[in-house]
This record gives sequence, C-alpha cells and structure tokens, in this order.
Amino acid sequence: LAGTHDFKAQEGRVLVAAGPEGRLSRVLFGLGRAEPPRPMALRGLPAKLPPGDYRLGTTPDGLDPALVALAFALGRYGFDRYRSEAKTAAKPRLARSPDGNG
Repeated sequence: LAGTHDFKAQEGRVLVAAGPEGRLSRVLFGLGRAEPPRPMALRGLPAKLPPGDYRLGTTPDGLDPALVALAFALGRYGFDRYRSEAKTAAKPRLARSPDGNG
C-alpha cells in the first residue's frame, strides 16, 4: 500500500486507505527521520482526518503513547467559543486501545 502511493513516511504526510467496503480502514502518518521520533509532529494529524474515532495501531520505539495523545489533542483544539453551531464541525478523536495501552 505505502509503496503504491509513494508513501515514504515524510513528516506530516498522511495516507488514508479504504477497506474492501470502501470505508476508511487504516491511516499511515509520517514522522520523518528524526531520532528519536518527535511526538509533536502528530499535532497536524487531526486536521487531515475525517471525523471519527481512531486508535494507534503501533507506535515506533522511543515514542511515548501519552505524548502522542497530547499532540493529537493539541491538534484537535480550536478556539471556537464565538463560532455559531453551524460552523463547529465534528472532529476526529483518539480512542484508547481496548487493552488500555495507549
């Protein structure tokens, strides 16, 4: 899948893949070549995803899942106190894994 779309995990790059029924089944997100990986690179991910619940499939070694969750939450944040309800759109959410690890 990644090779077909020339996805090389460049920082901030997203590849959204559909399953057999045409619904979203997997999202690949590039962290770039930073060592160790920079969790705050994931701040831009929520803006690139359709609304829905997402879970981390895997996290690279050296990347703290708690910092990933914080980066995702920061990326979701938008000061919308003065927006009308019509302008407030649903946002993607990062859900806990069923096993509680992330």
